[in-house]
Amino acid sequence: MAPISRSSTTLFRLSRGVLVLRGEDRVRFLNGMVTHDVKALASGQGKYALLCNEKGKILTDLYVWAFPGELAVEIQASLVEKVRSTLDRYIIADDVEMEDQTAQWILFHLAGKDAAKILPALGISEPAEMVLASMKIAEKDVQAAKNPRLGLPGFDLWCAPADAEIVQEAILKADAALGD
Repeated sequence: MAPISRSSTTLFRLSRGVLVLRGEDRVRFLNGMVTHDVKALASGQGKYALLCNEKGKILTDLYVWAFPGELAVEIQASLVEKVRSTLDRYIIADDVEMEDQTAQWILFHLAGKDAAKILPALGISEPAEMVLASMKIAEKDVQAAKNPRLGLPGFDLWCAPADAEIVQEAILKADAALGD
């Protein structure tokens, strides 16, 4: 990733994977695997956490997002199969089903001290921190959340792959620079 100027706003297209967990035991199961209290998440809310093995060794960092009837685990795209295999190994008598939805989402991150100033030009309001909200950018559906994932003010923007180029172009026209 290229260095970020603290006086500009940069748009990054993140290489992230998404595993969705469903089933009656999904919350209890994932709560025992990560370092955050998944039971405390309200619908739409997300938290940063770590995935650990049975000895407490950190396997990877991730975000957990709660939705009605499911939990989305957002991880580095290159680790999807490894994380899926790890989680699957511990699903024994649990009512948990896992689905790889990586191909169904593109995740952008808009970062910089002036990132919030671009939002009105996109026709959206500032979303709450770590709570995904449905919005429209250039008439395309996005899920948006305030997330300082790079240590700067920033916003996660999830969209369908078919809409990614249109969403990206709208953000760049609103005065963001494209990051590496």
